[in-house]
Parts: sequence; structure tokens; C-alpha cells
Amino acid sequence: MENEYRLNIKSDIYCTEDLLGFDKYIEALGKMVTHEGFKTPFCIGIFGKWGSGKTSFMRLLEKRLSASGSKPFIVPVWFNPWRYQKEEHLIIPFLKTIEIAIKRRFEKIEKETDKNNPLLSGLQKIRGKLKDVSAAIAYGTTFDAKLGGVGIAFDTAKAVAREESLSQRRIDEAKRLSEKLTSLYYDIVRELEDVIDEKSFRIAVFIDDLDRCLPEKAVELLEAIKLFLDIAGYLFVIGVDREVVKKGISYRYQFFEHRDEKEKEGLVISPDDYLDKMIQLPLELPVIEHGRKRKFIEALLDDSVEFKKHADIIEAGVGDNPRTLKRFVNLLAFTVTLAETLKDNILHDKFEPKESDEHKALIKEHFIPILYIKWSIIVFRYPKEHNTIKGNNKRLIELQQLRHRAVKGLQVLTLKRLIRRTSRLR
Repeated sequence: MENEYRLNIKSDIYCTEDLLGFDKYIEALGKMVTHEGFKTPFCIGIFGKWGSGKTSFMRLLEKRLSASGSKPFIVPVWFNPWRYQKEEHLIIPFLKTIEIAIKRRFEKIEKETDKNNPLLSGLQKIRGKLKDVSAAIAYGTTFDAKLGGVGIAFDTAKAVAREESLSQRRIDEAKRLSEKLTSLYYDIVRELEDVIDEKSFRIAVFIDDLDRCLPEKAVELLEAIKLFLDIAGYLFVIGVDREVVKKGISYRYQFFEHRDEKEKEGLVISPDDYLDKMIQLPLELPVIEHGRKRKFIEALLDDSVEFKKHADIIEAGVGDNPRTLKRFVNLLAFTVTLAETLKDNILHDKFEPKESDEHKALIKEHFIPILYIKWSIIVFRYPKEHNTIKGNNKRLIELQQLRHRAVKGLQVLTLKRLIRRTSRLR
């Protein structure tokens, strides 16, 4: 059976091309951070609600920086902390991710340029130092104390024992290594600062989905990032729902116990203060522009011309959130497939009892995209009205009849207004 109408399911993947109107913001940020006079360390916050396009925005910025060819050279790093939130200390996969990204960039430059490119030696140095620092933390951490708020402590004996068992070196070699790791551990900032030349290259770390982590893990990573905010050459771009992270900070520092506003005023730090001290440039993700929203919806509808004709109804009835629009199109795609299957079965007499020719003619006439879209909007946005229709088969007919009366003298009456009106009439 081949459906007359068909829509494809949309995965929740970021946009590789700008469909949301971010281009001018990306261009402005790209010019700013690649300018020779731009000073690091620096931290940019990309704030937006769930599904508003933060990942797409940052991926487009990452693409812009990767292709800039600017001097200083930009090394982009992408880190998704929620993938590692079961790790005892997020700082370890965080450092390893930066190290691996530098390694890959080193190998790419090595293939494409002269072996004597001075950039290679700089990247090699920072990669080696990051490797040593992450090893120092991984081989010698316990869960007792704190380092700069990260919540880790160094255990020399543990570092010796682990390294000795891994490499089978003599005791004196293990001791020297232990001393080296101890030095690295307690002087991370200076060790990393010594091997980066801000004039040659900068490391741009994109941190996405921080608000998907457990509150304590999200704040733990923010504490780790603060270690790098004293090191030249590092740029951080953090995409996050501001309110979610503020709740995490409140939870971590137990601000929720201070219910009285006067008590809050006496605190040394608040969630807002915490973020403001970290983030030098806060950017609220812009709402999709009107014309862009229609084009985005049409892009989600692929080549389905019959559905694109009614993109205005989807625009009015579903909302502005890009992820919400994708989820709606997925529901619409399922609804279309289900309805077209039923339609095909009825028209080919696959059910008993068989439908009359009159009913078949009605199905052919009304099982069309506009009906699928309206029904999907009711199911998606108005569950109470949907339940009413399920309990009363005539309710959908009443809605349609009311619509025909309401559109006299009007060109468009959105489903949202229609349902609000009928709800008041009951």
C-alpha cells in the first residue's frame, strides 16, 4: 500500500544550516572572538528554554570558527557533560575531551601543512600537558575534600600504587612520577598557562546540555570551568537554560532554605551572582522571526506540497519552540500514516461490514491534509478537547460546523481561537 500523502519523521538533531534566523548573531560573535584584539579567558552564555535551538546556535558558531582561518588559530572543542554524569569527577572527561580535540586538530594540520608549522609544536605542548594533568587527577583523587570547589582531593599513595601497577616500574620511578603528578595537581592553572600562546591559537570549548545533568553535576562542571577562567587562550561557550542551572546552584549551596528575601540579601553569593561572575557575555537566544518560522515549518514538511499549503495553520496552532514544532510534525506524520492506512483498508473493503459507496466518497473527500493537520493540533495542543471528542463522536462535527459559521466575513480563523471559543460555549 502506497499512501497518497506521506510525511517523514524528524529526529531531534541540530540544524546544520541556519533555518532559525541565527545567522546575523553568529556572524557578529564570529567576528568578535576571532579578532586579534579579543582577550581571553572569556565565557559566553547562550541562554534559552528547552528546545529553543541552543545546540543549533552553538554548532553554527563552531562551524563559523572552524572555517574562519583566523589568526590566532581557533581549536573548537565540543563537550556534552550529561554523557559523563555517572563519572565520579566530571573534570577528568572534560580535560580528556579537550586533549582529544587538540590531538585531532594536530593530526589534521600535520597532513595539510608543512611539518615545521610552528602551530604544531604549540598544540603538541598543550596536548601533552593536558594529558599529564588529567592523569594526575585520575590517578590520585579521593572523594573527601575539595580543590577549588570541584570536590576532589589528591592522594599521593594512591597515585603511586596505581601507576606502579600499570607500568611495573621500579619504586624510585614511581616515586618520581608521584612527585610530578602531585606538582601538576596542585598547580594546574600555572601548568596549563605555561604551554599556551594566546597569539598563536585559542581553545574554544562548547558546553552543551548542561541543564540535562543532575544539579550537583552541573555545578561541579561550572566549578571546574572556573579553574580555566584565569588562563589566557581559553574561550567557553555554554548553552543552558538559565533557570534550570540557577536551581542547581541553589540546591548545591542550599539557598532554598532561605525562604525570606531579607535573609537572601545577607548571603555572600546568589545563583544570579554566581552566573554573572562566570559569564562575561550573556546572550538570550532570539525568538524565531515570523518569516523564518514559516520557512522552518515548510522545511520540516519536506516536499509535501499539500501540507505546505497549510503551514499557516501549523504556525498559528503549535507555537514557536523549534523542538515542539518537530515533535508536532512527528505526530502529524504518524497521524497521516495511520489515517491513510485506514482509508486504504476501507476503500478496498478490507473491513467487515463493508462501508457503503456514500461513506467511501466522504472518506475520499475529507481524509486530506487539512483534516490531518487540524486533528493533530487538537491532539497535540488541546488534550482536554481531544478527550471530549473521544467521548462524543458528534463533537468534531460541532467544531467544524461552528467553524463554518465563524469564518463568514473572515479569511482565516485559527484552530486555537476556534477551540477557545467552543470551550466557552459549553
